[in-house]
Formats: sequence, C-alpha cells, structure tokens
Amino acid sequence: LVGRVNRRNAHQAVQTVHRLTTIPRRKLAKRIEDFPGLKRRFERIRRHLISDYAHTVEKIRGALEWAEELHGQRVVVIYEGFQNVRQHLIK
Repeated sequence: LVGRVNRRNAHQAVQTVHRLTTIPRRKLAKRIEDFPGLKRRFERIRRHLISDYAHTVEKIRGALEWAEELHGQRVVVIYEGFQNVRQHLIK
C-alpha cells in the first residue's frame, strides 16, 4: 500500500477483524490489497492529476506523504479550503 497512513490504517483494520473473527491475518491482508479505495481519497482524475478531500492538518500531511512516495519531490498542491468547486474546475 502506498502512504504510511494507509499502511497504518490497513494494519489496524487487519488486526481488529482478525481478533473479532479469527480469519488469518494473511487472508485479511490480501483482501486489503484488493480494496479499490474510496472516492475523493487520492482519486486519479487523469494522469498526474490527483484529487484528495484532505481537510485537516493530519489528512493533508498524509496526502502529501502519499504523493511524495509515488512521485518524489515533484508534487504541486492546489488547495482551496471548504469548497468543492475546485474539483469541477480542475477536472
């Protein structure tokens, strides 16, 4: 999984579901790998253009770490607080 925050969340999800169901961790980890993701969370609009609904400091930090992990230091951020209009204009 790309992004430290995603790996941490996936690990916590696998541990929790394993404790509740006793499904083997390896099987759960495979299911996590198949998860397609959520809309507006690092959603690819087109090649090299990604939208993310990060709106808190922690979420923005996670999105930037994710982007840098994928693309190195070549990351440009367009930020407009509390409005969805930017998504329509960028797309």
